[in-house]
Amino acid sequence: MNDQMMNSIQACVQNISFQPRVLVVDDEARIQAACKRLLTDEGCDVEIAENGIKGLKMIEENHFDIVLLDLMMPGMSGLDVLTDLKARHPDTVVIVITGYATLEHSVETMKKGAFDFLSKPFSPQELRVVICKAIEFIRSLQDIATEKSRMRVMINSLSDGVLTTDNQKRIALANPAFLK
Repeated sequence: MNDQMMNSIQACVQNISFQPRVLVVDDEARIQAACKRLLTDEGCDVEIAENGIKGLKMIEENHFDIVLLDLMMPGMSGLDVLTDLKARHPDTVVIVITGYATLEHSVETMKKGAFDFLSKPFSPQELRVVICKAIEFIRSLQDIATEKSRMRVMINSLSDGVLTTDNQKRIALANPAFLK
């Protein structure tokens, strides 16, 4: 990877309008420390959970934008954590990390809602790239929500009636003028 590309990745992680909250759920102290050090240096607020049960408890108590989740942990597996996490917080971006990477694991985690998949050992550059992609995804979702809200305000302020339907011909939006 050339210096220009590395600088743009670092800029993506550092020059954001919010500080991403990241939870690292992994039973390996070495991975925990490396992820925390790198992501904190890049401007993220990082917390650590050494197993899935603790990770889910932390997720219940606080919102995390991104979760780095190990698949193979003692006690509760990463797949179980992923299923529970996505049911409770579908907007959280989950990046699965594992030393047991197989196509089957990758497909299964993506079906359960994982955003991306990193094989251990991964380099700092690989982690930066996937975190940058996650931040861009979050930023895009925020932009869509903002634009949707602006559009609703504009439509509601029109003096002419407006009615929109979804693809199954159900009413999706009716402004106050239409309702009168």
